[in-house]
Amino acid sequence: MDKEAFVLAGMTLPSWCRRAAHPEWKFILPFRERTRLFRRAYRAQQRDHSEVCGLLTADKQSRLHLVFFVNQSTRPGQFELDKRELRSVMTAAHARKEDVLGRFHSHPISAAIPGRGDMRGSLLNGRELVYDVCGREARLWKILKRKSRKVAVEVPLILETHSGTMRKQSLLEGS
Repeated sequence: MDKEAFVLAGMTLPSWCRRAAHPEWKFILPFRERTRLFRRAYRAQQRDHSEVCGLLTADKQSRLHLVFFVNQSTRPGQFELDKRELRSVMTAAHARKEDVLGRFHSHPISAAIPGRGDMRGSLLNGRELVYDVCGREARLWKILKRKSRKVAVEVPLILETHSGTMRKQSLLEGS
């Protein structure tokens, strides 16, 4: 992996993160889902610096849906999903004709960039929605393999506003 670093919003990305040059997918984060994510993530952060987590699905219009799970991890700043619950929710999503994209989780005190632990637990070609509770920023990443290492490539995320209009989130700045 090259040592080149990308700078987003004045922050250097870790070597395993990249910005997509020509993104093939654009997803919409509905206002209702973003509000649910903020409220639950903020409560978890205030309670004990824990993370919220769950399954990330999308309908045929590329609108994201968040299925929240109980975080099985007892350690602050980490998340763990129950495998049985995950299988059950995936089956239900397929029955609703939704695509299972990957997972989502919050970062109680750090940027919406996948960390080393996030990368270890991620699925190749899957999506990771990471939410920064302090900055109130959601970012979507696709996990790929480059030169025998996993890398996270940012995917454009369109934020739906309260009125239902769409606002493209720049890859160079937060929401």
